[in-house]
Amino acid sequence: MNDERCAPRFHFHIYDGLTARDPNGTELPDYAAARRMALRVGGELISGDGREVKLEGGMASRSH
Repeated sequence: MNDERCAPRFHFHIYDGLTARDPNGTELPDYAAARRMALRVGGELISGDGREVKLEGGMASRSH
């Protein structure tokens, strides 16, 4: 039996008039890391000009 531990995978879906689903998710060690990632990406999306924001598991973009 393999006792290898897997990191939890968190999916960061974005709902802002349109839905941007995160099908790949991002492996992070815990909920605190997921919260930090959500706050960072959310802040970048709010302050950005429609550019893509790099997630470890994929891309998030705001297209307004």
